[in-house]
Amino acid sequence: MHADIILPDACETIALAGGPYSNFAAVKAFLAATAAIPYRFCLGDIGGFGPHPDRTRDLIRGSGMACLQGNYDHAVGFDERDCGCGYLDGTPRVGYALLRFPRGAAAPAPELVPLDYDPTPVAAAMRAEGLPDAFPESLERGVWTTCAAIMPSAERVVAERYAASAVT
Repeated sequence: MHADIILPDACETIALAGGPYSNFAAVKAFLAATAAIPYRFCLGDIGGFGPHPDRTRDLIRGSGMACLQGNYDHAVGFDERDCGCGYLDGTPRVGYALLRFPRGAAAPAPELVPLDYDPTPVAAAMRAEGLPDAFPESLERGVWTTCAAIMPSAERVVAERYAASAVT
């Protein structure tokens, strides 16, 4: 659903979270860290690459924050083979952005905020779902790889279909 978002003139700060990729623990930490900020947005890529995407979706829905469509969401929704994702980071820390609107300033002031959280429950859920160790290890180390072998079983089936169609 498309909706215009109009911020009131009195809005001084918005919080932006991007790419949860089913990382419900990071989303929970973001929601807690930004609880006092009335304007919070998810920049999409809610599911994929991890266990229980419904947990992440439910946290986002329950928070009432607006959510944009990410490149992964777009790729899934339009049955595309590749979302153009690639991750290198080197830390299990995540982050979010604040966009401040100082009174009288000519432009907003962006700020990237590092956020420590415990990736253990997500990594444990990945292992419980039978995902290969490469993915929970990537989450714990903060070095991400993307390939069909580390996707949840339901998405692996789709990836296998894409791989087969690429050969023909």
